[in-house]
Amino acid sequence: MFLMTYSSRMDIEKLAVVAKEFLNGDVSWSYRKMHGIEFAPGFFNMVNESTGQSKIVLYHEETGFVFKRSYGCERWTLSGSYIGTVNFDGIDYRVRLPEFYNFGDVVAQEYIGGPMHDCNGQWSCEHTRALSLATGYNDCHAGNWKIHNGEVVLFDFD
Repeated sequence: MFLMTYSSRMDIEKLAVVAKEFLNGDVSWSYRKMHGIEFAPGFFNMVNESTGQSKIVLYHEETGFVFKRSYGCERWTLSGSYIGTVNFDGIDYRVRLPEFYNFGDVVAQEYIGGPMHDCNGQWSCEHTRALSLATGYNDCHAGNWKIHNGEVVLFDFD
């Protein structure tokens, strides 16, 4: 399981205050779509082209967290939880949610690196349907999960 490598939750909370200014600010659509642009020192815009995301996600490389708006969903209390098991192509994977910390309007979430499983470019496929059935979450399309360190991490869910 993920272990916080940054100095403390308190430091992450301070960074969330900085991120909040940009996440809740008036940012033009063209800037929202610019992957890698630095919004504040150490905070880089991260765009997931496969999902066509509409929200700003800021990556803070030093901490290994992404910062995004919180929508007050009670499921955020499930940080790092294992939520099921799924079989992909004969291999069983434990499914978990990423580590995250909710700071009111902003969530700091463990960044899950590596390539996405794109099911040959399909938005939804047998893998995403199996993941949805195994977890009970509906938003399991190919842009919302990755196979990482032998687990499936569902990093954006409804």
